[in-house]
Amino acid sequence: MLKKTQTGSGTSTEGTIEDVSRKCHSWIDCFIENTEILESPRIWRQWAAISTIAAVVEQKVYVRSGGDRLYPNIYCGLIGHAGTGKTRSIYKGRDYYMTIEEPHPAPTSMSAASMIDSLSKYKRKILMPEDGPLEYNSMYITADELSAFMHKYDEEAIGTMSAFYDPRAYGQTRRGNDINIKIKSPQLNLIVGTTPSNLLHYMPESAWEQGFTSRIILVFSDERTIGDDFANHDSSLSADLIHDIRTIGGLMGKFEVTAEYRNCINLWRQQGEPPMPTRCPADIDWTPALRPWVSAPTTPVPCRGRRFLENTRSKT
Repeated sequence: MLKKTQTGSGTSTEGTIEDVSRKCHSWIDCFIENTEILESPRIWRQWAAISTIAAVVEQKVYVRSGGDRLYPNIYCGLIGHAGTGKTRSIYKGRDYYMTIEEPHPAPTSMSAASMIDSLSKYKRKILMPEDGPLEYNSMYITADELSAFMHKYDEEAIGTMSAFYDPRAYGQTRRGNDINIKIKSPQLNLIVGTTPSNLLHYMPESAWEQGFTSRIILVFSDERTIGDDFANHDSSLSADLIHDIRTIGGLMGKFEVTAEYRNCINLWRQQGEPPMPTRCPADIDWTPALRPWVSAPTTPVPCRGRRFLENTRSKT
């Protein structure tokens, strides 16, 4: 049974993308409100929603950055103590993702080889407005526990995920095994949960200086939300949220950066790009890697409703 979202339906207000076909004024805000019963920190539910949108739009929307196309795929880690709601946030977002037409979910546990095999099967062919036909491969990894997804630190698998963060052509050939895999435009989205102790145990110190950690956003919370174990909550999915995530999945085209957003980013860079991490496992300068983090997560924001970016050629 599907339920209605209380904050859905209605005309767009100032600062939102006006789309009469949408039921919710903001998919992210409505998701957060709809999942209050999960006893999970708000910030985790917020990033689960952002991750869901990024997985849905795949390579159908983009912004221009440094002359290249920047896509909104996100690697996200929810970090917190056991029993605080990481799993509930991740799986609720995954439930909405699975309602879209032809979702591409990843297996629960993967090696580098199985990751490549799975992604190679998830091919998408679409017709982009003004750009013509587009062929790409996209997959969504949702793992409530890092060790279940990858039982030990696997440099080959981590390197493969780093390679698939940017959709550049990938090829793999092995002599004697008749292996010849070619993926024209591979892309992954990832959301995973783990505890602080497991993360430190899992990741060797040298890994913090490698490409994967410059691509993943780690979201920590020590908040414990306590609810009523015996309350009669409606845990069904929201019909409005399902409708809108499917509509968001139909967006296509280029997002233009507004003058306000561009000025904010330029000012931030002129100020030295604060705040910089002060407590790292190693003496690392992450400054060059921070800028893509700023733009990639904000690409799905127009789907929420804020006008940091404007879609100039969308198809819903």
